[in-house]
Amino acid sequence: MKILHLSKFYPPDPGGLEHVVATLAEGGAAAGHDVRVVCAQGSRWKGQAAKEPVVTDRKGVTVVRAPAYGVLWSQPVAPRYLLAARWKCDVLYIHRPHPMADLAAATLERGNTVVFHHSDVQRQRRARVIPYGVDTERFTVDPTGARPEVFDSFAPGPVGFFVGRLVSYKGLDVMLRAMVGTSLCTVITGDGPVRETLEQDIASLGLKGQVVLTGSIPDADLPRYHQAADYFVLPSNSPAEMFGIVMAEAMACGRPVVSTLLTTGVREVNQDGVTGL
Repeated sequence: MKILHLSKFYPPDPGGLEHVVATLAEGGAAAGHDVRVVCAQGSRWKGQAAKEPVVTDRKGVTVVRAPAYGVLWSQPVAPRYLLAARWKCDVLYIHRPHPMADLAAATLERGNTVVFHHSDVQRQRRARVIPYGVDTERFTVDPTGARPEVFDSFAPGPVGFFVGRLVSYKGLDVMLRAMVGTSLCTVITGDGPVRETLEQDIASLGLKGQVVLTGSIPDADLPRYHQAADYFVLPSNSPAEMFGIVMAEAMACGRPVVSTLLTTGVREVNQDGVTGL
């Protein structure tokens, strides 16, 4: 069977949506299907967009990365995306919100179509909910795993962990202000447009001994970071955080979660007093 995924970005670009797409694509490839993902060249290719789509094999999945010339309203500007998506398939997955994928899908000869709406779903209260899953062979409780050195850089005590894109709606600035006057420590992993601002906040709030920004880490190392932490924290303060798959990954590693009480799927993933706070 030929399976095509139309996504904004794809690993190694970070993000919950990207990891959901990768899990689905790699699972299909492992089951013996011919799987292709069309995406835009993301942040790791910033300023280095190729003139033609870049085709690579990643864990049995054919990944076609269309040249991107920036991001407008959270959407990659990638005109060659439409051409890259022209591949006859039996099953088409559209990962929304992504207008370019919708436009490409309208021109495709395809069989069955599956639509994943990863954000902005606010009104469909009666729709059937199928939550995302995680690879529990990869994310698992492993007390024998090698502990990343960054977790040993703090004074004795519990250490929290955050991983994700460093963007405003993640609420990291709020979390930093909440840490002032406490002995809490946190490892923040990821990169994004607010990193410089966060570094300034850490210095001005006197949190240099309590917070470490690691930048991006290899995807293969992520389970070790979850396993080394005492808890996971997700301080997102906008409905743009619709699910928070990183929380499910932390739970698979046996870690409780501290999250905000958003009116989205976040409150269903982390249940107060059951899986965290």
